[in-house]
Amino acid sequence: MNDSPDSPTLPQESDNSDSPDSPALPKETDKPNSPLLLEKPCEYCKLSIKIDASACQHCGRSQNKWVEFLKLASTFVAILMVVIAIAQVGISSWQMWETRQKRIEAAAVLEKAEGVLTQASKEAEALRNEAKGVLQQATTKSDEAIEESKKALNQSKIDAALIMVKVKGAEESVKAIDNQVALSNERLSKVDKEFVKKNQAITDELHNLKNEVSTELEKLKWRDKLMVWTDESISKGKRSAFDKLNKLLNEVKGTDRESIVLSYIFQVKSFYLSGDRYLDNKFYRDGVETDLEKVDTKILINDLLNSKINAVRVKVSVILGNRKELGVPEALINAINNDQNLDVVVRSVKSFSMITGYKSTDVFGEGPFLKFWDENKDRINKTLTKSPDIESFKQSIHYDSIDLNKVKLP
Repeated sequence: MNDSPDSPTLPQESDNSDSPDSPALPKETDKPNSPLLLEKPCEYCKLSIKIDASACQHCGRSQNKWVEFLKLASTFVAILMVVIAIAQVGISSWQMWETRQKRIEAAAVLEKAEGVLTQASKEAEALRNEAKGVLQQATTKSDEAIEESKKALNQSKIDAALIMVKVKGAEESVKAIDNQVALSNERLSKVDKEFVKKNQAITDELHNLKNEVSTELEKLKWRDKLMVWTDESISKGKRSAFDKLNKLLNEVKGTDRESIVLSYIFQVKSFYLSGDRYLDNKFYRDGVETDLEKVDTKILINDLLNSKINAVRVKVSVILGNRKELGVPEALINAINNDQNLDVVVRSVKSFSMITGYKSTDVFGEGPFLKFWDENKDRINKTLTKSPDIESFKQSIHYDSIDLNKVKLP
């Protein structure tokens, strides 16, 4: 017989069956019909176990490979759920970061708008307050969306933890996990859609605010341009500035801006109807004060047409109103049409009316005065005394200085 430890040992009969020290052995006829005990190595730890054992009594692992496979699959699914939960946390963090960027961009746009509106007139103040209110509402909506995202994220974490705790079987675990993942994804998808919708609403509101601010700024710049031209027309007597107002009036006729331009034009005309800033000046030639009332008409006409000094042309245009001589109306018409100083234009219109009888309806002579002159010049010239031809005026008085002490504006 082989003494190998792997070989089963069978009971042997003893010749000393009647020995008092030896226990009585059962006879072959008394042996049970049970199968022999056989052993096999464990699939994992290699220690000997019963051949029909379903699990190793040493390492505790099942000898059925499919059972072990399902355990491993369950573990893998649990790990996958943790990874999904971490990914969801990352997505929510990214969405929160994007929302903060939107808020930063919105704050930058508002800051720029406030900087521009600070320099604008009181008309923009109400708009700036409205802009602040809109941005406050946008910020509140964004905060609410962030809170909803946080709640959804916390609920997703709780759901994932419950799934991991309640896993009992491979198949049931997979189904439960799939259902919870689908539910979590549905919730996150809903939150994401709400984020997109609310962020779009914020973007639209900021875009509309930007358009409103741009429109108001354009109006303010347009009004500022009108004010500059009006100031130059009044303070400096610049005809070019007043011509710009008239040109703009033709461009905006029939619109709501027509009345605005007219109001600035009336301001200019009202000023020139109410005062005079040059008539009290004194004039000097060779250091001696000169009385322009005593200067010959041809020299006055030459000064009106050629002098570079506004005060001289204004004084001359007034004096010529009392000189009913040939050539004076033509000189005044030339000043009305071409002189670049509005004071000269106003005084020339008055003088022209005094000589010809023309009744001007406008302080600057705007109207059919040229037509009046063409129709009546022959009749009017017969009432005027003879004066040298305008074309022969070659000489002008040279004024050494002008007493501007009473001049309101240079």
